[in-house]
Amino acid sequence: MRAFIATRTLGGLARAALLALAALAAGASPALAQPPTAGAPPVGEHRAAVQSITDLPGRLDPELRAKFLVEYAAVAAEARRKLLRRWLTVLGADGLLDALETRSGFCHWEGHDLGKEILRQTKDVGAALGVCGDRCTVGCTHGVLMAAFVGDTDETVWKHATVADVRGRIRDLCAPGGAAGGIEPGNCAHGVGHALLVLGGGDLAIALGHCRVFTARSLAYYCASGVFMEHVSSSRSSGSPHFPCDTYTEYPPACYKYRGDSLLAAHGGDVRATVATECLPLAAPLRRGCFYGLGATQLGTLNLAPARLADICDAGDADDRVMCVNGAIEILSAYQPAAAAVACGSLSEPLGDSCRVAVREGRYGLGKPFHLYFRD
Repeated sequence: MRAFIATRTLGGLARAALLALAALAAGASPALAQPPTAGAPPVGEHRAAVQSITDLPGRLDPELRAKFLVEYAAVAAEARRKLLRRWLTVLGADGLLDALETRSGFCHWEGHDLGKEILRQTKDVGAALGVCGDRCTVGCTHGVLMAAFVGDTDETVWKHATVADVRGRIRDLCAPGGAAGGIEPGNCAHGVGHALLVLGGGDLAIALGHCRVFTARSLAYYCASGVFMEHVSSSRSSGSPHFPCDTYTEYPPACYKYRGDSLLAAHGGDVRATVATECLPLAAPLRRGCFYGLGATQLGTLNLAPARLADICDAGDADDRVMCVNGAIEILSAYQPAAAAVACGSLSEPLGDSCRVAVREGRYGLGKPFHLYFRD
């Protein structure tokens, strides 16, 4: 599981741009955010802060790690951040990431809190991103971006951001070849989407409207996916399992990716019943989004039996099947590339070729068949 995870350190220019953006979002003058020398590691107190939470002696102690995991499993979700803060000085950030990834290869949600805590400790966006890298399926990095944009109640320096404060910087931050540097543009846009929903007070219309700042529709889509993920993770979803996808319809797969589990649960996990009752009655493009979302729920099944992809994605029209395959493979290829290859091999052509494109593009690629991902 760890084979696909690579920690990377961002260059000085990316750190400077992100730090300046965070300072602007907090209401500070850009002059207060002095950038480090290009290509250099964090300096002074920031370097010391990073060293104080990485490569600690306790990182490899199996007894300490086991004790942390027991405590983490026992504590309520709202108290986990405080627990992470305490253990950060024992296991270190890398030790905690190791432990969380051992507990769950996904650990994206847990990574959010840890990323916020790492930024709290380092007080340097670039340094925090360098510590997080791609760990916990980029959840740690997303937590850093969310705290930098939105604010963190434990650190007054990051308070009082508004959506208007960051709007003018979004495009430059995440555009291909832009200020985000080593962060994949789609990944960056997704993290921005998380932050925009919080900045907009949970208002989906406001957050999604600001995603349109991205001139590339692919990045607007990834931004919307972050908005919808934050919506679901914050327990704002209620009522129909199709909400908010049936109300905010511009990016159907971005929404249904996080509602597929609810749709499936309503039918006791029966994929065929869910397809027949929930997806097929919908008009395109919501139908395509629904198939994508159901595909995304099948990671566990395909991890064990990847050749079942042909059966899972055999309903609907040709576009529906392509979207089902994309929803499944974008995630499976990140965790189990060998299983993804077997899954693609179970498909007849041209669906098999679509599957191989999905493997190549991964979670945040810009070359997907995006004409199927939008409302129009």
